[in-house]
Amino acid sequence: MKNQTKIQPTNKYKFRAAEGKFSKKAEIYGRELERIKKEKGLTPENVLKSARKTSSPLHECFNWDDSEAAERYRLLQAGNLIRIIIVVENEQRAFENVVIKKPNKKDESVYLSQEEVLDSKEYRKQMLIVALRELSFWKSKYQFYAELKGIVKEIKKVEKKLIPVPMQIMNPKRKMVAR
Repeated sequence: MKNQTKIQPTNKYKFRAAEGKFSKKAEIYGRELERIKKEKGLTPENVLKSARKTSSPLHECFNWDDSEAAERYRLLQAGNLIRIIIVVENEQRAFENVVIKKPNKKDESVYLSQEEVLDSKEYRKQMLIVALRELSFWKSKYQFYAELKGIVKEIKKVEKKLIPVPMQIMNPKRKMVAR
C-alpha cells in the first residue's frame, strides 16, 4: 500500500462534474463509500449490495425499476458496441460521437465515421475539444508521477497552443458551453 493515498474521515467530497440532482450529496456519498471500503472493500459489487437497502444513502443513485434499468443497460451495451468496433486497415475506431446542432430543436448526439468527422470543420472541432478535455483530465490525474513528467509537459504545450482563445468545451451532458 506504499504510495497510495489513504482516505481519511476528514476528506471533503464533490463530483468531478455537476451530476444533476445528486450534485449536492457528494459529501454524503463519499462518506458512505468510505464506510463500505473500510467494512467490505470498495468494489462495484459491494457498493451495489449496500445500495440495495432503502436506508442506504446510495439507494437513490440507482434505478430500481428493473424494466427501465434493463432498457438503459441495453442502450449502454449498444453504445459500447459502437465504440469498440475498429477499422482493420488502420486499427482506429470506426465511429466517433458528435453532436448535430438542429435549429429550434434539441441537439442530437450521433455516431459518424471517422472520415465524416475529419471532413467536417464542426465535427473535427468537437473531437479536438473532447481530446483536450481527456488530455487535461489525464494530466490532472498523473501529473504527480515523475516518470510521466515529459508527457505532462507536452500536454501543457498542446493546451497552450489550442486554448489561447475562448473555445467551446463539452459539459458532461454533451452540450457545448462557452469557456
